[in-house]
Amino acid sequence: SYDLLPESPAIDAGDDSVTDIPFLLAYDQRGAGFTRKYGSHVDIGAIETFPPNTAPTASAQTVSAIEDIAKAITLSASDAEKNSLTYTVTNPSNGALSGTAPNLTYTPNANFNGSDSFTFKANDGKLNSNVATVTITVAAVNDAPTFTKGADRTVLEDAGAQSISGFLSNISTGPADESGQLISFPVTGNTNFLLFSSAPTIDATGNLTFTAKPDAYGSSTITFSAQDSGTTSNGGVNTSATQTFVINITPVNDAPSFTKGANQIVNEDAGAQSIAGWATAISAGPANESGQTVSFEVSNNTNGLFSAQPTVSSAGVLTYTPAANANGTATVALRIKDNGGTDNSGVDASVTQSFTITVNSVNDAPLASNDKATQGLQYSDAIQTINIGGTDIDSQSVTASVSFTKDGGTAQAGLPSGMTLSSPAICTASTTSLIGAGTSCGWTVSGRAMVAPGTYVVTVTVSDGALSNSTGFTITVNREDARATYTGALFAATSTVSSGTATVTLAATIQDISAILGNPDTLPGDIRNATVRFVNRDAGDATLCTASGIGLVNLSDLTVGTATCNWTANIGTSDAQSFTVGIVVEGFYTRNDAADNTVVTVSKPIAGVVSGGGYLLLTSSGGQRAGDAGTKNNFGFNIKNDRNGPKGNINVIVRRMESDGILHAYQIKGNAMTSLVSKFATSTTPGTATFNGKANIQDITFANDPVNPRVISVDGGASLQVVMTDRGEPGSSDSIAVTLWDKNGGLWFASKWDGVKTVEQTLGGGNLQVR
Repeated sequence: SYDLLPESPAIDAGDDSVTDIPFLLAYDQRGAGFTRKYGSHVDIGAIETFPPNTAPTASAQTVSAIEDIAKAITLSASDAEKNSLTYTVTNPSNGALSGTAPNLTYTPNANFNGSDSFTFKANDGKLNSNVATVTITVAAVNDAPTFTKGADRTVLEDAGAQSISGFLSNISTGPADESGQLISFPVTGNTNFLLFSSAPTIDATGNLTFTAKPDAYGSSTITFSAQDSGTTSNGGVNTSATQTFVINITPVNDAPSFTKGANQIVNEDAGAQSIAGWATAISAGPANESGQTVSFEVSNNTNGLFSAQPTVSSAGVLTYTPAANANGTATVALRIKDNGGTDNSGVDASVTQSFTITVNSVNDAPLASNDKATQGLQYSDAIQTINIGGTDIDSQSVTASVSFTKDGGTAQAGLPSGMTLSSPAICTASTTSLIGAGTSCGWTVSGRAMVAPGTYVVTVTVSDGALSNSTGFTITVNREDARATYTGALFAATSTVSSGTATVTLAATIQDISAILGNPDTLPGDIRNATVRFVNRDAGDATLCTASGIGLVNLSDLTVGTATCNWTANIGTSDAQSFTVGIVVEGFYTRNDAADNTVVTVSKPIAGVVSGGGYLLLTSSGGQRAGDAGTKNNFGFNIKNDRNGPKGNINVIVRRMESDGILHAYQIKGNAMTSLVSKFATSTTPGTATFNGKANIQDITFANDPVNPRVISVDGGASLQVVMTDRGEPGSSDSIAVTLWDKNGGLWFASKWDGVKTVEQTLGGGNLQVR
């Protein structure tokens, strides 16, 4: 055993602070050595002392790595005393180390391959180990090729084959050690392969080529990569990541097209023409332009040939309408146009084509027209002038002829009386139309309606000798207004006191409306065209008698006439009876007005005698044989009533200058009296009388001619009426009115005419007596 040395630590008094080196060899009291745990106590006292130290040992090693891939390397070193080691490392030449020794990571330089190395040594805290070398063999690995792609490409439709030099730039197969590799650019994706007739390709130098199909447009996304000839050993990469670019084919409008139809030939006035399928093979362009709409633009060099210009519909239907009466040839130009526009130099119209339309000349019937289809007016009024037009586009001479019907009757040549057609009847070419010379003529129908009332349909026929056309118009002629004034007997007696009938002379003056002072109608008719009936207003207008005609008051004045007729009035057993007599004017005239009514009284005869003699100095005589103003109108008469009726005679002389320059004397004699009505004078009223009868008229101018004495009968059976007033003696204030109607009813003589009736005139000499 060992005794403790002086100042030795006590047993179990050891202190770990003696050393900081673990695993020291300690010796107990028996001298037995043992390894003392670091940081713990021994159970016996010990002398703490350091054992002898040996240097650590570093081991060389060789490792394999792959290009561009980090390699983990654990350094190899040992120490006999098992002390903790630290390392000193020198960096490799072609890579870099990271981590904490002994656990390091070797990262070769980019793209390096081959042999590399680094050295290291270990230290146990006291001593360094030997220097060991770590050799690294870096196996080569193929790098992916690289490039820079160009911009997306945009080209126009139908641009043809495209070659884009340098589309790819910065082309590299890898690092310098791979520069000998070959490179290609396979296209692996094409989203619209139908767009191309030659698909996009990229050559080794980066040139892009492609060809779009004709008329194709749209876009396609192209997917491609770079591929080199290196291997994929050790994880090598010979293909780049895929990239894409877009090829845009911008649409360019293609010209539309069509096939025109045949030239057209039609006859003049053929009317509207429509030729289906005239234009064929109509196309807006290729199939991808089929959605476009097309239309035809049409023009021609003879617009006047058509009333509706030629057009062609989008379906190819040709339509046109030749102008009326036009003929000739038009050259029509047309092209087809679509709505595709002209962007990017597109073409939206075809080339212009032409064809002809020929309208053959055909003889046309002349045209006839008038400007007044209907009109209405009264007899004797002026018609509204009718303008007749006649045209012949073929420049032939034309003639006009007329005919008419009345009330739907048989046609008659010419015009109704009073109307005329202007001349000349034949008309020659005088104007020029759009196509050629033409005939244009005008006529007028004018005048007055001097015809019986009715509906007249007039036809004007215009003829070129071969063909004709007619135009018609209607003129309705109404009765002219007339005025009627009663001038006949107002009182009549039966033939005897026992008779119930009396012959009453009914008379009226009939005037054309133009004869009324102040009336604006200045176009008189012929009053002789009127008819007159006298009617009984008290018996529903029953006709009393009808005048046989109208006699003129003045032969040079057709506006005033007189009408008379004898009415046999029947009063039966009555002593007297009054009748309301109306005048109905018909024929070419009309009048039937209550304002013209008069009252005629018929009674049994009353005894009485009227007589007189003397003359009138005529001032305003009337009638066909009115006495000249200033001449004497001599008269003498003696009339009385007896049991058998009126009896007596009258003698009247009328003087007038005739057209032969001789003053003629006419004698009126009457001895067949039909009525005498008288009224005796009273203290306040004069005596009045009216008598009627029949008379004969003679021209006695040459009765005493020494060479050829003769009396000329003028009329027989004339109607005579004398109205007189006896104002007492000596007769200078007496007055008389003498009226004579010829046997036709015309006013032959009136002693004093006021325009409507005969009025009494004071005697120039003589005396009248009513007893």
